[in-house]
Amino acid sequence: MSAPIDRDRAKQHNLGDWLHLHGLDRETCHRLLDEIGLEAAKIPPYPSNLGQQSLSLDPDGVWTEVTSAMCKFLPEHQSVIKDTFQGSKKIAIAGQGKSRKALTIDNGPDQYPTIMYHYFGDLPDLFVVAHEFGHALQIRASEGQFMPPVMREACAFISEGAMLGFCSSKDLQCQDDGLQYWRKVNKRYFDNLAIKFKSGLSNDGESYQYSWNYPIARLLALRISDNFSRDLVWNVFRGDFSVKQVLDQLEF
Repeated sequence: MSAPIDRDRAKQHNLGDWLHLHGLDRETCHRLLDEIGLEAAKIPPYPSNLGQQSLSLDPDGVWTEVTSAMCKFLPEHQSVIKDTFQGSKKIAIAGQGKSRKALTIDNGPDQYPTIMYHYFGDLPDLFVVAHEFGHALQIRASEGQFMPPVMREACAFISEGAMLGFCSSKDLQCQDDGLQYWRKVNKRYFDNLAIKFKSGLSNDGESYQYSWNYPIARLLALRISDNFSRDLVWNVFRGDFSVKQVLDQLEF
């Protein structure tokens, strides 16, 4: 999974820059990490071969499912969702090995994004594409407004959650496989990456790592989806919420 490309990456940023950009402090981050720890503790065991379930869908079929999921999740904004789907350039590369690298390129407010991803023909494709489509939809909905990386990733994770909800309306196998895969990915964000983020909080001069954004973004996506009205969710995609404003809305 990957975020839109930032054109200004020449400077090496640090933890202090990241905290300032998001309006966060260490105390709030540690409180968020406590919440993340509680979420991690809820994750039950999952099959070791998870993610190998084949799909009877080609890349176009995957996109149809993802677009339908978002239209169902945000029905009042189907026109923007469909326009983003139709206008975005989508490049599927045959998957090899275990790499599921994907990238959404922000080509500016006057153009549609470019989405590149590896296609394996298995269940995780649905969630990888949903993630990247969340980035693309956020880019179009925000109309060029800058969004800090935690909020960008929150939008992408909300899109993944919409895909999970869509799976729940399918046959029992799709429901179960989708839920198990969701839990597996939660484990990665709420356990492994959260530990790395916590270790980086000790020093303001710690070199910035993009992976810091994922645990908090994943948590916020869960809370936003559960507690925000669909109108407020759309406002998140529009860039109307900062991390602090989301936390205030959640009374965190």
